[in-house]
Amino acid sequence: MNEELRHEIVRRRQGGASMRRIARDLGLARATVQSVLRRWQAERAGREAAGGVPARRPSRLDPYDETIRQLLARYPDITIVRVFQELRAQGFTGGLTVVRERVLELRPQPLREPVRRFETAPGVQAQMDYIREARFRERRPLGAFDWEFNRQAIDRTQIEELAGGAFIERQDNLVFVGQSGVGKSFLIQAIAEAACVLGYSVRYTTSADLLMDLTASLADQTLPERVRYYARFDLLVIDEFGFEKIERSNSPQAANLLYKVIDARTRQRATALVTNIDFAAWGDYLGDAPLAMAFLDRVVDGAIILKINGKSYRAHRASMPKPAPNAKR
Repeated sequence: MNEELRHEIVRRRQGGASMRRIARDLGLARATVQSVLRRWQAERAGREAAGGVPARRPSRLDPYDETIRQLLARYPDITIVRVFQELRAQGFTGGLTVVRERVLELRPQPLREPVRRFETAPGVQAQMDYIREARFRERRPLGAFDWEFNRQAIDRTQIEELAGGAFIERQDNLVFVGQSGVGKSFLIQAIAEAACVLGYSVRYTTSADLLMDLTASLADQTLPERVRYYARFDLLVIDEFGFEKIERSNSPQAANLLYKVIDARTRQRATALVTNIDFAAWGDYLGDAPLAMAFLDRVVDGAIILKINGKSYRAHRASMPKPAPNAKR
């Protein structure tokens, strides 16, 4: 079991959730949850008895601690995969798992306001819970989208219809295909957040983070539990599929792992995939043509496919002249 999942179990327990609910929500066996909590309690008792935290074993990652801290300070929302790439560029030769654990250890934890459920209107707290559990990278309402910029490429009526959630009810898949910068991630997260408001359970992830989690579960033999976890949501959003080959380079079994999740959801739940590579290139990207075809078949069979051939918002913003600073008087 990976460290992030252990932290999530402990966090939920500290928030007052029962072991039965934690097991159900995370797709784990109750015995697994109980074992994690028992170990956490023993470690906490040991630290309190010793008057501190036990020393960490030396690691080849130790010289890069300051680099990690600087990255986290400068880019608070930087992903673990991005940190790993930066360290590899600086000469680090270790694996992704150790970087992942160190980032979780060093990342500053924001202070959380206490939850005051009694102040929320009926149904509102449930919506907030669904949105929090979805783990969106950014929250932007559909009404804030710039419909005029790519008006010829994006059908506003169709997008707003998707935000109504009917495709989730039908258990249809949704695929966004298009080059970077046209607004695919914005739209899919807005559609998914609208689904949360409607009462659907949603989980957002990038393909890199999904593969990192599944690969880690291979090491501790919890892969079936993680597949069940990703299979239980009404809508699973997999963003940035094919944006970088870091996924495949760090997970030789990428095609097999992705297939397991998609196969578990086929005709059972809706899955949304966002990619910048055409279907014909999936076999080359995943490195396993037969399995890629099976994966593709399950994703696109009966799916709603939106191909966006438009201008890049980011390229447009970068080309705009910056306003001159106000002259001092």
